[in-house]
Amino acid sequence: MNNETEAASGDEPVESTNSIDDSVAENPPEKRKFQVKIDGEDREIDEDELVKDYQLRSTSYERMKDASKLAKSAQPYVELVQALKKGDLKVLKQLGIPADALREFSEKELLEYIEDQDRSPTEKRAIEAERERDRLKAEREEIDKQSTENQRIQAANKAAEDIDTDIRSALDGSKIPLKGNYLLVRRIAEDMYAVIEDGKKPSAKDSLDRVLKGIKKDFGEYASREFASDPDAFIESLPAGIVDGIRKQSLKKVGSQLPIGNLVEKLTNKKRLSADDEAFREYQKESFAMRG
Repeated sequence: MNNETEAASGDEPVESTNSIDDSVAENPPEKRKFQVKIDGEDREIDEDELVKDYQLRSTSYERMKDASKLAKSAQPYVELVQALKKGDLKVLKQLGIPADALREFSEKELLEYIEDQDRSPTEKRAIEAERERDRLKAEREEIDKQSTENQRIQAANKAAEDIDTDIRSALDGSKIPLKGNYLLVRRIAEDMYAVIEDGKKPSAKDSLDRVLKGIKKDFGEYASREFASDPDAFIESLPAGIVDGIRKQSLKKVGSQLPIGNLVEKLTNKKRLSADDEAFREYQKESFAMRG
């Protein structure tokens, strides 16, 4: 006999594994504590805090490494910019700019300088005024452009709100709930936008009518084709509620057309005899029975 059999046949009950697991779940082991020094102050933290701190430090370290790599890769360009600000144009060659382009640029700058030196104070003021005018014009155009864009966005938002309100009103008028009919709403919106593109004023009610007619026509063609191909498969493909409703309606219609149904209805609706009439009928039955 093995140890398991001996243990099972002993007087002491064997504690089940489930009870041990439940006990561990109800009394989880106490978390370990660690003594650490932060800014010269001794603190006690548990292992969860230690893990979180390690994760945070690791993440910060990786980000610092990425930032350091980025700074090192950008350092040469920073030095070039600093040199250009100081007037050291030799660094332009380090950027790979061809010598011919540098020479052409320098010649244009020199010619402009010479021409500027030959101008009178009045001409210089006129040129400065023209430059200032161009600068102000560019700023004004940018402001107008931004204002026009803001107006366009506001108008688009207002149009979208009006279309949304119009669609909801059309659905309410036709007693069609918005919930569960999102494809229908999308088709209405598409039809309304098509009307807008034609330069006409949209109407959600008109679009709803067109969409419903189109859906009815499309479904009619689809249903006829699929039913002719496989009637059972087509019927089973319909929503369960529709299939159940069709069956109940068919049974009700067939039941009302049966002769026995009409007979039962007539017998049910027939006027009942009075107590005296019932007694007389019973007397007649007994009389006929005695006569044989």
